[in-house]
Amino acid sequence: MTLAARSETQFAVPAFKNYFLIVACMAFLLATGIALAGIFSDLSLGDEVYQYRFAKLWYETGQRPVYDPLLETNFRCLYYFDQDPLWAMGLITLWKLTGGVSKAAMQVYHAAFYALLVIAVYLLGKQLYDEKTGLYASVITASTPFSWRTAWSGTSMSRP
Repeated sequence: MTLAARSETQFAVPAFKNYFLIVACMAFLLATGIALAGIFSDLSLGDEVYQYRFAKLWYETGQRPVYDPLLETNFRCLYYFDQDPLWAMGLITLWKLTGGVSKAAMQVYHAAFYALLVIAVYLLGKQLYDEKTGLYASVITASTPFSWRTAWSGTSMSRP
């Protein structure tokens, strides 16, 4: 064996084949960052606030709200809660388990779904193509600015 061949085999870096572990760690770290960013910001913009208000009103009144009383005007049809209740029902269940309405629980709930999205995209890419494609797709999904903007919706990052 020549010196060049020996040095190549001696210093070769083994390829890391367990992409799922990479994706799971990335999803966990990003979800943790989103949850922390959301916990330490104010709720003021975005769909997440709409869902939060819907779930909070439902939790406090015990009935599914029809419209948002905060935005009560003569034009109530513009402020109806018209979405499917699955997200709110899950959040209400989490609040019941944790002892009441909590912004921190809502942010953890939001971040958990984000982590599941990243993992699901990896598994779909792996199933349709191969592991590397799943990894690349999950990295692209994890790096979308929309998720970070939603988490920081109340901070100066989203204000004009």
